[in-house]
Order: sequence, then structure tokens, then C-alpha cells
Amino acid sequence: MFSSHGNFNIKTDESIIVICLSGSFNEQSAIEFISEVKLAIKHLNGDKFGILLNAIDAEGFTPEAYHEINEYNAWLNHQNIIAKAIVSQSPTLQQTSELFIPSRAPQDMKRFEKVELAYNWLKGFF
Repeated sequence: MFSSHGNFNIKTDESIIVICLSGSFNEQSAIEFISEVKLAIKHLNGDKFGILLNAIDAEGFTPEAYHEINEYNAWLNHQNIIAKAIVSQSPTLQQTSELFIPSRAPQDMKRFEKVELAYNWLKGFF
């Protein structure tokens, strides 16, 4: 079994799930943070929600991690998600994510360089 790489923090602020990622993620760490996000969504009891993904400190993902994240986004498309704001200052990471996570295409998503702008955009949906 491989050890987990990358760090994450997940909290819920009213109807917004805030995910902070840092470091490089392998399959195991992707599975772990996805499980925590699914738990946060479950605790919302079917209510509509938004996701703020703060990836400013994320360094990258292995192909296996991207596979898990793509599967998670396919599942997410059938939940009560309203919108997703991604905070990233790396155009390369954003382009790679677009390539390896095609299941997120139907989501109302916007990229930001500042957390405050992303949060305010999401709050506008509620």
C-alpha cells in the first residue's frame, strides 16, 4: 500500500464547502480528501451547496489521483452542487486539470486568483 501525499483541509461555511489543498497528491491522498468531501456533502442533508477549492498551494496530481478526481466529479454532477470556485495561480495546473478531469465540464465553475473573490462569487448563488 502506498502512503498518502499532499495535505488537505475541509470545512463547511453555511452552504459552501471549502477545500484547501497543498503539496502533491497521489491516488491515496485523493481518495482520502474525496471521502472527506463526500462526508461534508452528506452532512448537508440534500441541501444545495457550492464548493470553494483553494488550490493555490497545490503542486500537482499523479495520473491515478486525476482518475479518482474525475470519478468524484462524475459523482458530484449528480449532487445538489450549484457552483464551484477554483482558486489557483497556476495556469498549467488549471489546464492539466481541464484535460484530465473532463467530468467537471457540466459544472458552473469559475477560476479565481484570490480566495475572497471566489467566496463572494459563490455567496451570490445563495
